[in-house]
Amino acid sequence: MSVAPGVNNANTCLPTQKQARQVAIRHILSGLQRRRGLWWRHLVQWHQKRETRRALRNLTDTELLDIGLTRKEARKEASKSFFWD
Repeated sequence: MSVAPGVNNANTCLPTQKQARQVAIRHILSGLQRRRGLWWRHLVQWHQKRETRRALRNLTDTELLDIGLTRKEARKEASKSFFWD
């Protein structure tokens, strides 16, 4: 008699310890790759914000007027902390 209906114990293939270890390692590595990708994306976003705020700080009053900002608003944005959204 089988353990579950329609399942034959002789045909059930359980992974060996080596196979289970390989699956676990692949799972861990994929998690590390995801984290590395997230870290890289955050670094790129931080750099883009930093460069944009630096450029904003260097615009003239006429250029700020063209994009609809005042000098005060530009100064406020440029002075934000690096982790500020």
